[in-house]
Parts: sequence; C-alpha cells; structure tokens
Amino acid sequence: MMPRERQQSVNQYWEFDSADPIPVPDGLKAHSQWGEFTKSWWAGRWLKALTRLVNPARLMRGKAYARLGQVIDLDVQVGLVLARVQGTRPTPYRVRMEFKALEDGEWERAIAAMAGQAIFAAQLLNGEMPHEVEGVFRSVGVSLFPQDEGELVTECTCPDSANPCKHIVAVCLLLGERLDDDPFLLFAMRGRAREQIMAALRQKRAEHAIGPAPTLQTTSTQLAGLVPNTDLEQALGSFWQMGEEIHNMQVRVTPPDVEMEAIRTLGDLSFTEDEALGNRLAELYRAVSRKALDVAFGEH
Repeated sequence: MMPRERQQSVNQYWEFDSADPIPVPDGLKAHSQWGEFTKSWWAGRWLKALTRLVNPARLMRGKAYARLGQVIDLDVQVGLVLARVQGTRPTPYRVRMEFKALEDGEWERAIAAMAGQAIFAAQLLNGEMPHEVEGVFRSVGVSLFPQDEGELVTECTCPDSANPCKHIVAVCLLLGERLDDDPFLLFAMRGRAREQIMAALRQKRAEHAIGPAPTLQTTSTQLAGLVPNTDLEQALGSFWQMGEEIHNMQVRVTPPDVEMEAIRTLGDLSFTEDEALGNRLAELYRAVSRKALDVAFGEH
C-alpha cells in the first residue's frame, strides 16, 4: 500500500497534469500541427536520440504543449538550452538542458575529418547537414548526437518526478524544428559555434590545398615539390566536371534576417514626403523574393 501522504501527492499531481494548461498569447507555437515535427534527417535523428526514453503519455502531452504554444521562450547557447514553459500553475516552469561538450582534441579530430571532404563545407554553408557527418564523427571516436544519459542533463522545475517530463519534451520538439533551419545548432550544443566551425574548416581546407607554409630555410627544390605534378592538358579536360556529391545537394533558401536590409542601412525613411514609400518598397522586395524563389526552384 502507498503511504497516505504519497498517494495524496500523486493525486494532486495528476489533477494538475490532466487539467488544461494556462494559455500563452504569444507562445512559441510549433510549425507542425500534425504528423512529424521535423523534415530534415539530422533533426529527426536528434529528436529520436532524445525522446527514445520518454514515456508515451508524456510524449503525447509534450507534443500538445508544443503545438499549443506553451513554450514562452527558448534560448540556445553553446552547450546549453534554457526555456520557460507555461503549465497549469501560474508560475511558468523553467527547463534547462545541458549538453556534454566535446573536448578540444575531439573537435580537432572531427574537423580535420570533415575538412577531408570538400563537399562538407559547401553543404554546411548551404544550410544542410551532410548525411555522412555522423560516420565521420564516429570514425574519430566521438558522437555528434547524444548517445547516453551522461551526455545530456535535463532539469525542469515542475512537480513531475519523471525526467524528461512533458515540458522538456515540448522544448525538445521546438528545438528540433530550429535544427531543421539551422544544422549548426547541432555543433553549438556540442560546444562549437557556427563561426568556429567554418573558420576551422576553411583553415584545414587551405592547409590541404597548399600544404604547410614553407620556412625561410626552404629550398627552391622543396618549394617545387609543393606544386602538384599534374598534367595540364588532363586537368583542363576535367576542369568543369563536378563530383557525384553535387547531385545530392539541396538548395535551401530562407528569408533574410532583416527585411529590406539594403534600404534600412540608409537609416530612417522620413527624408521622403511620401509616407507610403516604405510600405511600397516592402511590397516590391517581397515580390522580388517570390520571383527569385520561383526561378530558383523552377516553378515558372
């Protein structure tokens, strides 16, 4: 038999859990209102790694919270995710997700392995995570996706004793949608920001292209050895040929972070007597963007 105090606490929790949460007028509502939450393989793989231990009932409630917009805010930092989720009680619950960052040596090995594939940098710059990236990380003895509980610590201030609870699940699902748009968040959660990754990849690619910088003592014979011994005629014949990887690339076009950025750099539009000029320019910019998307994806 369960002690009376424990039974009373459980009953109170389920009373709160079964009640409808307090609505959030400006909450972060999931884009997906049915079906899968993610579209890309990398976001789906990440969600699968995080939700494999979630109780099915809590997973369903977490999906409902994400789609209702119960997540008030979501802050993704390097190795850390912070969020607030509105439940049935007046005070929002605080969710904290802390990821185990890869060590410097592990990152160096992983970046060196990625730099060995020229297509990787192109795909990442295009907003796409290469399918082979997981195997590349494994080949140097590390994992990009969380593999066990020691690589991810989740906390929530709600009274649910289960971890992850539905509030954590809701945050995970919204984070999965963000991963769809920005695969670099995967690297950030493991300890490296986008700028760090791209700078390191460019450096490694440059080293691959020209080799180590020669010292002052390097002789002309040694310098000549740095130049690839390639027949020029053969190189010209295949210069315009692309590798097989290029056919698997997908163009990902996203709206600009700042609408009408070129105009806004001029400052306030109050210099004109036409008050509707700003609205008209915005309409023109949107029309140009729509046409560019049509041309890019061959819809017309």
